[in-house]
Amino acid sequence: MRTLIRQRVFGRLRARARQSPLAKDVALPVQELIRVEQTAAVPLLVGALTAIVWVNSPWRATYTSFWGATLSLDLGIVAYEDDLAHWVSNLLMPLFFFVIGLEIKREIVHGILRQPSLSALPIATAIGGVVVPILIYFLIDASAGASSAWGVVVATDIAFALAVLRLAGGKIPATLATLILAFAIIDDAIGVLIIAIFYSSDVSLGALGMVALFLGLIVLCRRFGIWSLTVYLILGCASWIAMVDSGIHPTILGVALGLLTPVKPLFRRTEATDLIAHVSQRLQAMEDKRAAASRGSVEFQRLEEKEETIFGYLEIAIAGSEAPAERLIRWLNPWVGYLVLPVFALANAGVDLSPDALRTATESRTGWATVAALVIGKPIGIALFAIAALRLGLARLPRGLGVRHIGAMGVVGGIGFTVSLFIADLALSGSEQLDAVKLAVLAASLFAGVAGWMLLRLVGAERALA
Repeated sequence: MRTLIRQRVFGRLRARARQSPLAKDVALPVQELIRVEQTAAVPLLVGALTAIVWVNSPWRATYTSFWGATLSLDLGIVAYEDDLAHWVSNLLMPLFFFVIGLEIKREIVHGILRQPSLSALPIATAIGGVVVPILIYFLIDASAGASSAWGVVVATDIAFALAVLRLAGGKIPATLATLILAFAIIDDAIGVLIIAIFYSSDVSLGALGMVALFLGLIVLCRRFGIWSLTVYLILGCASWIAMVDSGIHPTILGVALGLLTPVKPLFRRTEATDLIAHVSQRLQAMEDKRAAASRGSVEFQRLEEKEETIFGYLEIAIAGSEAPAERLIRWLNPWVGYLVLPVFALANAGVDLSPDALRTATESRTGWATVAALVIGKPIGIALFAIAALRLGLARLPRGLGVRHIGAMGVVGGIGFTVSLFIADLALSGSEQLDAVKLAVLAASLFAGVAGWMLLRLVGAERALA
């Protein structure tokens, strides 16, 4: 068994050594991210449907009692107590936005946001997808008394948007998925700023000062070349505790930590590949000598100990050849997509579908404002701002895309599931309008998803005929 493991390790080392410094193209991690986001829509949908069925079943009371159960954390110096639903909101959602921060940083340094001519388009569509829906919301709900829920119409759900694109079939250009990813990431970043500015209360300057101190220590550790994950984990947890006490939702901290994560590796890739190739040859030579030595002899043990030492150095070289941001995205994105977001949906998507609840929702001006902003405002805002940016020469369309693809993207942008439900809970917690707004988000997201899928299929068919 040990020989088999070593053979596999050697095979991986040789493959890594033969890899060109330019072989790890920027598009590869982006494609992997898109693949995970697309498949993550399935558990997210399962979580949402489970919540809806649970709330509308005879066991509805258990849903409320389960997510309303109090959970306490007491570490001596710090204690935190809240119900389970708010634990999900305050602990798991910052992890989701931490991944968003990592993706923003990577796109700015290595991806589509690095080139002004390409980044202008997703930035323009994201701004249009925020401004116009908010305007439509206030036009309908200006005097309804629940105008604090306007932030619900801001963000686009990345997982569902990319899943709709995947369901549309293979006739859609791959660059559209990258554009939707960049647009949705910027959209969510704007949503985080809105949460921090407009949905914070009783702000504690002392706690914010502690957050700034911990973030400053993270920056200093980076400057001094400290690469220990444990150190950053401790500082990150400490900053989270301080942020919870600050009165500002910790989602903004998640994005900040993501933006502080390095996107450049410790070693240049040429250095790492040369080192891996050299060490791989040394290890193979030692393995041959060890095979020739008598098992249990002093020489055999000496060679084995030397191999273990070199394997340790090799592990450092391999880890140092990958940027921390890339490694964290690869580690965390599946956990966020397949666990964090489904749990969030399970905790927040439970809405009452009884006749009385549906009647109340249809009579809610806030609910109709939310639907109109997502279904109508998003496509109009995205299309108008995209066309304006293109006509003014500020942006250019990626290869293979046309204006019709931007129109389809605008419709898909109306899927505001995850972040919309999150902001709804922040804005309307304890309000009678909360269930109406949640139902409006679910209805608008369903409509936008089906309409976007149909439009994408039509666009793909036209392109195939052309």
